[in-house]
Amino acid sequence: MFVSFMVMPSYYESFGLVSLEALACGLPVVATPVGVMDTVIREGLNGPLVANGDATLLAKAIDRVASRSAARSVAAIRQTVQEFAWPHIASAMIGEYGEVLSLGNLMAGQSAPEKLTCPGSGPPTNSPR
Repeated sequence: MFVSFMVMPSYYESFGLVSLEALACGLPVVATPVGVMDTVIREGLNGPLVANGDATLLAKAIDRVASRSAARSVAAIRQTVQEFAWPHIASAMIGEYGEVLSLGNLMAGQSAPEKLTCPGSGPPTNSPR
């Protein structure tokens, strides 16, 4: 059996990871504006957002996506969530840790460490040996 889209009519999601995973697989998502869905779902690109509690609008959105799902580009849908890919998240986290270390060193009167990087994404890391 082949899945051609995902429906997430939640009333609450802390983030919406399941929808991001579906989008990363190239599936359009019909969702309600919970978690990060209102910033991730883009009508016409990767799926529609539907107001919570409106079954008629949800059914219409599902019908629209089902009738157009073959015309959507898997690569284009995947591209809409690239900012959430692990290499981007890891680099962002390393950047945050680097800022915290720099601030801590500056507060202690020491010089800031060299810039931290994600292994495999740039120059050597500033890790203990």
